[in-house]
Amino acid sequence: MNAYYFGCWQQSGHFLRTPDGDGGCHWRHADSLLRDGVVPWGYKIDGTLTPKTTTKQGAAALHHLDGWTALACHDYTVDSRGNSNSAFVFDAVLDFDQALTAAREHFPKVVERVGPIVLVESP
Repeated sequence: MNAYYFGCWQQSGHFLRTPDGDGGCHWRHADSLLRDGVVPWGYKIDGTLTPKTTTKQGAAALHHLDGWTALACHDYTVDSRGNSNSAFVFDAVLDFDQALTAAREHFPKVVERVGPIVLVESP
């Protein structure tokens, strides 16, 4: 299973990133997966997958599309502007607990920074 993180890492700017092996992430060529349509949400992943019922830090929504899973949450820890978000994306169908476990495994520094991630919507 491949894991990706969409959001800010240490500075403003939302990009699709891969695990860096040290708990963080880097963008490398992952952003081309959005551009080339490999990630099924494409650029619509930015701010459209977070919960609509709340804007609370860490509030999350779970999405499935074409065999992929996105766990998207409100995240204002790096970028305090409205609609700032983080999304953990996997090329597998996962439930919330599996997606959160995978996010912790591949991006532990991001998950720790975001704080408690709580599922509030599962469209």
